[in-house]
Amino acid sequence: IFFRNMVLLLLLLLLDPLLSMAEGVSRLTLVRPFAPRDHAKLPASFDKWNTELPCDTGAVGTTVETDLILCYSQSLGKDSAASDSVQTILNAFAQSSDAWHSCFANVFAVSAELLPSQDAYITTSTTGGNTASGPNFQFIRIAENLRNGTWGRGAYDVFMVMEMDTRPVRSRWLDGMIEDLDANAPFVVYGSNYRGSRWDHFFATLAPSLRYHINGNALYNYTSPHFSTLLANVSAEAKLGHHEVAYDLLMAEYILEHRQVDWDLFELYKPAATFISNYVGMILVPNFVGDEYLIHGGQMGRELDPTDTSIALVVSDWGNQAELAGLLDALRTGYHPFREVIVFWPSPGSNASAEDIHVDGDKIGTFTLQYIQRGGAASMDWCNAQVQSDWVAYTNIYFSVRQPTRLVQSADGRPMVHYLSPQQCSQFPECQASRERASRFAGSFGGSAYEGHFDLHQMVFRSDTRTAFCAAWEDWYGSEDRGCDPILGPTADDYMAWLGSNGGVEEMYALYDRSVYDAPGFAVQRQAPPVDNRPCSLYTAVQRNDLLNNFTNCSLLVTEAECTAAGALDCVWRASVGSCYEHIDITPPLTVQVRGAGVCGQELVVGNAITKPVSVDIQVSDELDTDMQEAFTLLAADTRVVPVKFASRSTQGRVTVTGTGPLKTWRKTVAVSGCPSPAPVAAEVVAVDACGGSVRFSAPKLRVTNQIDKAVNVAVTVSAELDGAGAADAIALGAGESTVIPMKFVGDSASGHVTVAARPEAWTGEWWSTVVAVSQVDLRPLLFYTNMYYTDDEIFVTDQRAWQLRVAVSNRLRFTFPSAAAGLIPDGVVPALEADPDEPGFYRAKDTHAGHHVTVKKSLIPLLNNANMQVTISGDVNGVPATRCYAFTVRYQPERTACNFQLQLPNGGRGSSGATYDFSIAAAPADLGPVA
Repeated sequence: IFFRNMVLLLLLLLLDPLLSMAEGVSRLTLVRPFAPRDHAKLPASFDKWNTELPCDTGAVGTTVETDLILCYSQSLGKDSAASDSVQTILNAFAQSSDAWHSCFANVFAVSAELLPSQDAYITTSTTGGNTASGPNFQFIRIAENLRNGTWGRGAYDVFMVMEMDTRPVRSRWLDGMIEDLDANAPFVVYGSNYRGSRWDHFFATLAPSLRYHINGNALYNYTSPHFSTLLANVSAEAKLGHHEVAYDLLMAEYILEHRQVDWDLFELYKPAATFISNYVGMILVPNFVGDEYLIHGGQMGRELDPTDTSIALVVSDWGNQAELAGLLDALRTGYHPFREVIVFWPSPGSNASAEDIHVDGDKIGTFTLQYIQRGGAASMDWCNAQVQSDWVAYTNIYFSVRQPTRLVQSADGRPMVHYLSPQQCSQFPECQASRERASRFAGSFGGSAYEGHFDLHQMVFRSDTRTAFCAAWEDWYGSEDRGCDPILGPTADDYMAWLGSNGGVEEMYALYDRSVYDAPGFAVQRQAPPVDNRPCSLYTAVQRNDLLNNFTNCSLLVTEAECTAAGALDCVWRASVGSCYEHIDITPPLTVQVRGAGVCGQELVVGNAITKPVSVDIQVSDELDTDMQEAFTLLAADTRVVPVKFASRSTQGRVTVTGTGPLKTWRKTVAVSGCPSPAPVAAEVVAVDACGGSVRFSAPKLRVTNQIDKAVNVAVTVSAELDGAGAADAIALGAGESTVIPMKFVGDSASGHVTVAARPEAWTGEWWSTVVAVSQVDLRPLLFYTNMYYTDDEIFVTDQRAWQLRVAVSNRLRFTFPSAAAGLIPDGVVPALEADPDEPGFYRAKDTHAGHHVTVKKSLIPLLNNANMQVTISGDVNGVPATRCYAFTVRYQPERTACNFQLQLPNGGRGSSGATYDFSIAAAPADLGPVA
């Protein structure tokens, strides 16, 4: 009893952290780390807490007793400026002067005591000197001191790292965090992976750990033994001087590397928190934000209100109807601020009247669509458009409009536009050429180009300013012979150079470096334009291929319907910013392999990659047979083969495999291919014919038939037991055509197989193939024994043993007579014998019952002497159609009471040709008369 109680006590102690998490957190602390570079901003970082209160101040504190710890990376005792910033906050809290103070039980100030040499954080170096040693060492000190109980009040359940660039966007964010925490316990780390759109175009190329990692602003359950494992790894890397990667990314790398051996750790690492979203490097508007309470790293702007500021969109078209239709559909059905849409196109007579298009659903008003027949160069369309709106934007039919489109402006109402830095621009010849021409243009009026490159398809232009600029640019550009200019028409760089000469850039726009911040633009490039074949062109086939390589399957899908369609491969829609990105295929509890099935098409091999059972669900696209959709459970190390079945004549499809482990759900979509259904050809054994062949055994014939409505190429190969002469390297069969291929066996072989491969016209996948087993057929069941005897009036030829046949047999008796008697036989044939309508010159019994006899008049007996007779028996032998033939010669010697009867077999039994078998037959009983 003592031993049992001690075991139970030990189990309770070990499970206590998880049990307490399941029951809810009782003590929580928020840790705000800061460093010498940003301590001056610390007091102001809490201003937002007064407008977005952490808790419901009408209640007494929060539902969980919460402390706030201010952690300085170095020593507060040695930095008076940092100490003063901290003291400002402590004094205000002591006086409860701010509304947010009531949400916290205590505020503490601590020092991580890092050396200045350790406290470094460089992430923008281009020489490979990036380091995160400061954040890494500071996090280690935070975790160790909280775990040891030396900071704050000790014995917290969970701590939250909340840097100064993590800001609330809704009130009750602390209450919301605690509710989310309780709902998703247990965990070891709980936070947000990256949810912005900056990575969308190259998401699939990023390291798995970067795509999956939880940003360091997260909740940490340091009471979990798994957290000790993660902390030990971060500490080990720090001691080795490995600081190129920050601690949050180090954790993700460790978890992914060890997920096969420590699946529990992986499942307790949860990047799908709802209380916080990581939007590092994004410029956001309130509508981008969903249900989260906190955002990390994003800068907030205002959404341009089209009811206050009107915007026109100018579109260049070159007669590409499908592309134009797609762009206009996006405008008709999507959310955007454009009230005028003006399309320039080249077709004579295509100038349509203006029409109001209602934007369906939760959209803003209507926009006017106008078609204009182009009268000049397409590069001047955005200058030549006559608009009524205050602002103008431009794109062409190789782009579409993002859904939703939310144009961002600063707090004072200036449009926010991004630029590429000169360093980034130098990597692209077209970008360099654009900036160089803008510099020449600015120099013509004593100005200089702006330091950066602006994208024409992401700019908005003041309508009146655009008109003045275009006039000035045309005067300058037409003043001399430019020759072959690699840059066609006026650019956004030209515009900003002209605007800058009048001091209007900063007054009109809020600018930001795209390498630091980004906002979803209104135009999304979906196609690469044709190559520019001019001699000065900088957009050659090489550049076009580079552009195509930057496109990804998901990032080109601009609507939610496209992104979430069944045919979209592993794509996920991010509704807040209107972008489509690839699903994070990172942590599979399953392995999914597509392999050739050997018959038609492919099959999936699904395997359990972890040590716990996984529930597997399969969903298929419309091209596949719904019978494939089955749910099953895989135990550890189990595999299941799922054959791919096509529902129609489709040859391509997709299968989505979803695996649900103890705490996580994972999915993978794979493309599969196969041959059309039905199979392109049918291959079957159709006949076995012993006439002219051996008597005991005979080889089959194979019929191959085209079953589809297009031509099929067929190749036939045989196994070693068969003569290669039966193979066919290439047979072309038209729709419905067939061919018969005889099989020949080698030596004493009696069985083998034939592989029939087929490839329909225009089918580029693997050859369809099937294997057909063939064997020599034992014809002995088709027995035929003949007695010939006579009476005074007639001869009887009868099959007396047919009743012994083991299969259903259709007996056909065929007689061949000497030519001298051919004309006499019909006159002497009794009704039991009739001419064979299928084979002139042959006779057959009128019925085919066993035991039937054929009677010949005695007057014809002399003519039958030396007559050649043939009997053909047809039937099924074990399901295989077969035919056996017998030939023999009648020898008639009436003067004897006994005579010889000779049976001549076509090939002499088992191979000897033309042998004659002599039988000595005794006299028959008196009642039957002599037997021949």
